[in-house]
This record gives sequence, C-alpha cells and structure tokens, in this order.
Amino acid sequence: MKLSEIAERLGGALTGTDDPEISGLARIEEAEPGQLTFVANPKYTAEAKKTHASAIVVAPDFPEIDLPALRVANPDLAFARAILPDLVTLNPQRDDIGARVRAATEGEAGCDVVLECVGNEHALKACLDAVRKQGVVVQTGLHPHDNPLDWFQVTFKDVDLRGAWAYPTHYWPRVIRMIASGVLPAAKIVTARIRLDDAVAQGFDALLDPSGKHLKILIDLAA
Repeated sequence: MKLSEIAERLGGALTGTDDPEISGLARIEEAEPGQLTFVANPKYTAEAKKTHASAIVVAPDFPEIDLPALRVANPDLAFARAILPDLVTLNPQRDDIGARVRAATEGEAGCDVVLECVGNEHALKACLDAVRKQGVVVQTGLHPHDNPLDWFQVTFKDVDLRGAWAYPTHYWPRVIRMIASGVLPAAKIVTARIRLDDAVAQGFDALLDPSGKHLKILIDLAA
C-alpha cells in the first residue's frame, strides 16, 4: 500500500516528495526499508533521523527530517489504526461514550461486558453508562484514590461489578496460542525490550513519562 493511501485512510498530511510502498509496521529502532514507524515526541528527533524506515508518522509540529512523513494530530492513535484498520476509537473529551456504544448495539441496549483498564473514575462511570442491564463491568485498572460511583445505576441496571487483580493462570495457554497464531498481534505494540535489572528506570519510569514514546515494554528475563 502506498503511503498516500495510508494518509487518506488516517486523515493525515504528507510531507516529502516520495510516496513509498509500505509493506509493514515496526518500532523506530527496528524498522527496515518498506516499513512505517512513528514518533510521538520531538525529543526523539535524533532517533527519527537514524531510522531505516521508509516513512514515519509524526505530529504536525515535528521537526522536518529527510524522510517522507505522515503528519497527524495524534501519532500514537494513527499508528494504532494502521496496525488495526478496523479499530474503533472514541475520545472521552469529545464523545459521549455511553451514547456511542449504545448506538452501536442492537436496540441500543449497551454492551455485554466492559473493562476499565486505566484506573480513571470518569472511565469507570463511562463503563457503567455503556453496559447493558445485567451486564458486567470489570475493573482492572488501579485507582489512586476513592472513586465515587453512581450506585443507584449499579442497582437499577442490575450490573455485575467485578474487580480483577490479576489474570488467572488458566487463561495463559489460550492467550499464548492467540499470540503465536497472530490473532493477538502483541509484538506490534512492544516498543522496547529491557533487562530485569532495568525494570524500574527503563520500564515503569519510562511508561509513566507523559511525553514518552513507549506503548508496552517487554522485560527479557534471559538478557
């Protein structure tokens, strides 16, 4: 697929004179000719200049580099859409999450199961709004403080509210098979591999950095 076709699909603007053929996606450190990569923060301009990728997804104000660039308002989201073309995303600052989800379900009943994965009270309220009567809300994200919830709605909708501290080990073989078969393209969102000794500084701290570039960081126990 040509870069211009991807730009049209994602709603971005192209800079540069070339329109390369894109055959895959990769992290900036591992990208090869024919692949598309992304950088969300200008502080990684040096890495962008060294990449072997044929094109790069960046923000509109990213510095000019000698590489065809697809400029979009949200590079992380655009790259996710490039990985999963059928991905449906909603912006809670703009969209009424509950209304949008209900509108996409039969009879506008709402969805069967909702997972709150970030530990945000507004996200949990949106989950409660989006789930159908007698549906299930699963809380996996850790909340940093008390979270007020509309318990009238929990009772009125007869919702099953569950907390999940960790995923049961009997799920693991199935998940491993799904990753191995490509059903879950997990490798596409791993943006760094580190040693166990570096887990705090290069792992947790890097992921907590609001201006960081990482999606998921893999701890390599064999390194």
